[in-house]
Formats: sequence, structure tokens, C-alpha cells
Amino acid sequence: MQSPGLVIIPAQEFIPTIAASAFLHLERPAGSHVQFNMVQCTIASKRNAAVTLLLEHKQFEWLLMLDSDMRPLPDTLLRLLAHDRPIVSALYRQKRPPFKFVAARADNGPLALDAGLQLVESVGAGCILIRRAVLEALPGPYWFKANDQDALEDVNFALAAAAAGFPVYVDTSLEVAHLTVAPIDSNWALGDLFVRDESERFDGVRGVALVARGLAWEANQPFHVDRPTQA
Repeated sequence: MQSPGLVIIPAQEFIPTIAASAFLHLERPAGSHVQFNMVQCTIASKRNAAVTLLLEHKQFEWLLMLDSDMRPLPDTLLRLLAHDRPIVSALYRQKRPPFKFVAARADNGPLALDAGLQLVESVGAGCILIRRAVLEALPGPYWFKANDQDALEDVNFALAAAAAGFPVYVDTSLEVAHLTVAPIDSNWALGDLFVRDESERFDGVRGVALVARGLAWEANQPFHVDRPTQA
């Protein structure tokens, strides 16, 4: 049985209805607490307040940072907890083209999609699970330090955690949608009609599983060059 923890949602006055519905259906261990942080102004200050709250309540063993523009699956938290890693994130995309994944390997190489846990250098904090031991070991009160543009607080946290001996992982088999006017996930990025057609070719899979199948299929195709015929 998993220990209880905190689910903190940094939020402004309004959140998307799709996100609110997803939060209501999020499965979590007994005794866990969900809180919307609408007090501090900046995202970094909201994240730091979440850490402070966790450390003040000894009964909580983990912190799930879940941004208010995310659409987690009902079992997202339980799947992250099951990995038993100090820091692990779900996979999600940026809101704007080219819709890159918000995670980066140290060698800047591509992520292996639908391949479970992968070690990364940095990851966004939109859907990230952090164990108490990590936050107790890192110096506060500014665990999340933003730059001059009030951004990259999540990247700086990941780098500081790794430097302190806490590796950062992302589950490339667990994708959550990043909400804007439309939910931005792999299905949206590829185009819904294209996804339907390709999904039929690959046993009905969707999302990152479909992307992974497509890349694997393409890699196994013979390379050839079409040459013009001689007159």
C-alpha cells in the first residue's frame, strides 16, 4: 500500500473544465490531500509554497505537482508512484508548434517513446512526482528558482536535484494532455484523421504508443532512391 501524499495544483482564478474533471477522477492513496494554490502570483512561488506545505506535514511522503492546464489519466499518480523513484514525471508536449516533449536527455538525443522510464537531464514540472527525501535534502526556501523571465524554474530544480544525487526520470509510456484551446497530445499533434488511419494499421494503439510503432516501422523499411528512367 502506498503512503499518502500531497497533490498540489498551482492555479489562477480559472482552470479548464476538462482539467477540473480529470483532477476529480485522479486516483490516489488513502489519506492523500489535494489542494489548489491560488495565493502566490508566480508559478515558481506557487511551487515553492507547495514544497513548504509538504515539509510542514510529516504524514505526507510525496508531492505531485500537477499544473492546472493538464489532463491526467485517472491512474497517472498511481503509475508514477509504482516506479518508486525519487523524481519521476509523466510525458507531455509543449502547447505550441512543433509540440516538442517537455523533457530533455543530457545528450540532447530523442526520447524512446512508449519505452517506460528514461533518465533525463531536465523535465517540466507540469506533472511531476517528488519524494519527501529529495525536498528535505535540497536547500530551501527556493527549491524552484526562475530566471529573469520568470521561467525555467522546473529545469533549474531538475538540475539541482541531479547534482545532489537524485536522478530525474520520465515515463515515456505515460502521456498526459497539455491543455490549450484543444488538448495537445500526440493524437492532436499528428492530426486526428491521420491517427485513426494509422491506428488501424497498428492494432488500435494511440498516443505515444502509436508514435513509437510508426517510428519502428519506418526504421525497418529498406532505403531506396527513385531514379529517373533513361529515354
